Amino acid sequence: MKTIYFIRHGLSESNVAGRATGHTNSQLTPKGKAQATAAGKKAREDGLVFDVIVSSPLDRAHDTAKLVAKEIGFPTENIIIDERLIERNMGALEGELFEKSGVTHDQYLKDAFALEHIDDIEKITDLQYRANQLLEEMVNNGHPRILLVSHGGLGRSLIRSAKNAPLTEHVGSLPNAELFRLI
Repeated sequence: MKTIYFIRHGLSESNVAGRATGHTNSQLTPKGKAQATAAGKKAREDGLVFDVIVSSPLDRAHDTAKLVAKEIGFPTENIIIDERLIERNMGALEGELFEKSGVTHDQYLKDAFALEHIDDIEKITDLQYRANQLLEEMVNNGHPRILLVSHGGLGRSLIRSAKNAPLTEHVGSLPNAELFRLI
Protein backbone atom coordinates (compact mmCIF):
# COMPACT_ATOMS: atom_id res chain seq x y z
CA MET A 1 0.00 0.00 0.00
CA LYS A 2 1.37 3.42 -1.02
CA THR A 3 1.79 6.02 1.72
CA ILE A 4 3.05 9.53 1.18
CA TYR A 5 3.72 11.79 4.15
CA PHE A 6 4.48 15.49 4.10
CA ILE A 7 6.27 17.78 6.51
CA ARG A 8 6.76 21.52 6.25
CA HIS A 9 10.17 22.74 7.40
CA GLY A 10 10.76 23.81 10.99
CA LEU A 11 10.47 27.45 12.05
CA SER A 12 12.87 29.52 9.98
CA GLU A 13 14.48 32.91 10.50
CA SER A 14 12.28 34.33 7.73
CA ASN A 15 9.15 32.95 9.42
CA VAL A 16 10.10 34.80 12.59
CA ALA A 17 10.84 38.01 10.66
CA GLY A 18 7.57 37.82 8.69
CA ARG A 19 9.37 37.79 5.34
CA ALA A 20 8.12 36.23 2.13
CA THR A 21 11.01 33.96 1.28
CA GLY A 22 9.79 31.64 -1.43
CA HIS A 23 13.05 30.83 -3.25
CA THR A 24 15.26 32.74 -0.80
CA ASN A 25 17.32 30.61 1.53
CA SER A 26 16.59 30.97 5.21
CA GLN A 27 18.05 28.99 8.08
CA LEU A 28 16.15 27.12 10.74
CA THR A 29 15.98 28.81 14.11
CA PRO A 30 16.99 26.82 17.21
CA LYS A 31 13.25 26.27 17.78
CA GLY A 32 12.89 25.06 14.16
CA LYS A 33 15.69 22.54 14.68
CA ALA A 34 14.03 21.32 17.86
CA GLN A 35 10.69 21.03 16.03
CA ALA A 36 12.25 18.92 13.26
CA THR A 37 14.02 16.68 15.77
CA ALA A 38 10.78 16.24 17.71
CA ALA A 39 8.92 15.36 14.49
CA GLY A 40 11.53 12.69 13.76
CA LYS A 41 11.23 11.27 17.27
CA LYS A 42 7.44 11.15 16.95
CA ALA A 43 7.72 9.43 13.57
CA ARG A 44 10.02 6.82 15.13
CA GLU A 45 7.70 6.34 18.12
CA ASP A 46 4.74 5.95 15.75
CA GLY A 47 6.66 3.29 13.81
CA LEU A 48 6.82 5.28 10.57
CA VAL A 49 9.37 3.95 8.09
CA PHE A 50 10.22 5.61 4.79
CA ASP A 51 11.83 4.02 1.75
CA VAL A 52 12.72 7.44 0.44
CA ILE A 53 12.85 11.00 1.74
CA VAL A 54 12.57 13.70 -0.91
CA SER A 55 13.38 17.30 0.02
CA SER A 56 13.30 20.81 -1.34
CA PRO A 57 16.83 22.08 -2.01
CA LEU A 58 16.38 25.09 0.28
CA ASP A 59 18.29 24.85 3.57
CA ARG A 60 15.26 25.21 5.84
CA ALA A 61 13.63 22.13 4.27
CA HIS A 62 16.78 20.10 3.63
CA ASP A 63 17.98 20.63 7.21
CA THR A 64 14.54 19.56 8.46
CA ALA A 65 14.79 16.42 6.30
CA LYS A 66 18.23 15.61 7.74
CA LEU A 67 17.06 16.06 11.34
CA VAL A 68 14.00 13.85 10.79
CA ALA A 69 16.11 11.26 8.96
CA LYS A 70 18.62 11.14 11.78
CA GLU A 71 15.88 10.43 14.33
CA ILE A 72 14.32 7.61 12.30
CA GLY A 73 17.61 6.01 11.30
CA PHE A 74 17.39 6.96 7.62
CA PRO A 75 20.81 7.70 6.04
CA THR A 76 20.96 11.47 5.46
CA GLU A 77 23.15 10.95 2.39
CA ASN A 78 20.22 9.10 0.77
CA ILE A 79 17.87 12.10 0.93
CA ILE A 80 16.85 13.02 -2.60
CA ILE A 81 16.77 16.71 -3.52
CA ASP A 82 13.97 17.62 -5.92
CA GLU A 83 13.74 21.17 -7.26
CA ARG A 84 9.97 20.78 -7.70
CA LEU A 85 9.60 20.82 -3.90
CA ILE A 86 10.93 24.39 -3.70
CA GLU A 87 8.53 27.01 -2.34
CA ARG A 88 6.50 29.30 -4.56
CA ASN A 89 8.58 32.03 -6.16
CA MET A 90 7.30 35.21 -4.56
CA GLY A 91 8.50 37.50 -7.37
CA ALA A 92 8.87 41.16 -6.35
CA LEU A 93 7.79 40.22 -2.80
CA GLU A 94 10.71 37.80 -2.41
CA GLY A 95 12.64 38.63 0.78
CA GLU A 96 10.32 41.50 1.69
CA LEU A 97 8.08 41.78 4.72
CA PHE A 98 4.86 39.97 3.87
CA GLU A 99 2.79 43.03 4.80
CA LYS A 100 4.30 44.85 1.78
CA SER A 101 1.98 42.73 -0.40
CA GLY A 102 -1.08 44.67 0.83
CA VAL A 103 -2.64 41.33 1.72
CA THR A 104 -2.82 39.95 5.23
CA HIS A 105 -1.36 36.51 5.84
CA ASP A 106 -4.83 35.28 6.74
CA GLN A 107 -6.23 36.55 3.41
CA TYR A 108 -3.37 34.80 1.60
CA LEU A 109 -4.17 31.52 3.34
CA LYS A 110 -7.89 31.78 2.55
CA ASP A 111 -7.54 32.88 -1.08
CA ALA A 112 -4.99 31.10 -3.28
CA PHE A 113 -5.20 33.98 -5.78
CA ALA A 114 -4.62 36.79 -3.24
CA LEU A 115 -1.04 37.49 -4.30
CA GLU A 116 -1.50 37.26 -8.06
CA HIS A 117 -1.00 41.06 -8.32
CA ILE A 118 2.67 40.77 -7.26
CA ASP A 119 5.07 41.31 -10.18
CA ASP A 120 6.82 38.14 -11.34
CA ILE A 121 5.18 35.93 -8.72
CA GLU A 122 4.80 32.27 -9.64
CA LYS A 123 1.13 32.01 -10.57
CA ILE A 124 -0.91 29.79 -8.27
CA THR A 125 -2.05 27.75 -11.27
CA ASP A 126 1.61 27.03 -12.11
CA LEU A 127 2.36 26.08 -8.51
CA GLN A 128 -0.66 23.78 -8.44
CA TYR A 129 0.37 22.19 -11.73
CA ARG A 130 3.85 21.53 -10.31
CA ALA A 131 2.33 19.93 -7.20
CA ASN A 132 -0.03 17.80 -9.29
CA GLN A 133 2.80 16.52 -11.49
CA LEU A 134 5.05 15.82 -8.50
CA LEU A 135 2.38 13.95 -6.56
CA GLU A 136 1.39 11.89 -9.60
CA GLU A 137 5.03 10.88 -10.07
CA MET A 138 5.38 9.97 -6.38
CA VAL A 139 2.20 7.86 -6.51
CA ASN A 140 3.49 5.99 -9.56
CA ASN A 141 7.11 5.45 -8.54
CA GLY A 142 8.31 2.18 -7.03
CA HIS A 143 8.67 3.44 -3.44
CA PRO A 144 5.76 2.40 -1.19
CA ARG A 145 6.57 4.77 1.73
CA ILE A 146 7.62 8.32 0.92
CA LEU A 147 8.29 11.45 2.97
CA LEU A 148 8.17 14.81 1.17
CA VAL A 149 9.87 17.73 2.94
CA SER A 150 8.93 21.14 1.63
CA HIS A 151 7.20 24.44 2.39
CA GLY A 152 3.77 25.82 3.26
CA GLY A 153 2.68 27.07 -0.17
CA LEU A 154 3.67 23.92 -1.99
CA GLY A 155 2.28 21.83 0.86
CA ARG A 156 -1.16 23.41 0.48
CA SER A 157 -1.00 22.66 -3.25
CA LEU A 158 -0.05 19.03 -2.54
CA ILE A 159 -3.02 18.73 -0.18
CA ARG A 160 -5.37 20.06 -2.86
CA SER A 161 -3.81 17.63 -5.33
CA ALA A 162 -4.20 14.64 -2.99
CA LYS A 163 -7.86 15.57 -2.41
CA ASN A 164 -8.43 16.48 -6.07
CA ALA A 165 -9.75 19.78 -4.73
CA PRO A 166 -10.11 23.05 -6.67
CA LEU A 167 -7.80 26.03 -6.14
CA THR A 168 -10.66 27.79 -4.41
CA GLU A 169 -10.64 25.25 -1.56
CA HIS A 170 -9.29 26.77 1.65
CA VAL A 171 -6.46 24.62 3.03
CA GLY A 172 -5.24 26.88 5.83
CA SER A 173 -1.88 27.27 7.48
CA LEU A 174 0.45 24.30 7.77
CA PRO A 175 2.27 24.09 11.09
CA ASN A 176 6.04 23.97 11.05
CA ALA A 177 7.57 20.49 11.31
CA GLU A 178 4.35 18.51 11.69
CA LEU A 179 4.15 15.22 9.80
CA PHE A 180 0.86 14.30 8.16
CA ARG A 181 -0.26 11.74 5.66
CA LEU A 182 -1.15 12.95 2.15
CA ILE A 183 -1.96 9.51 0.75
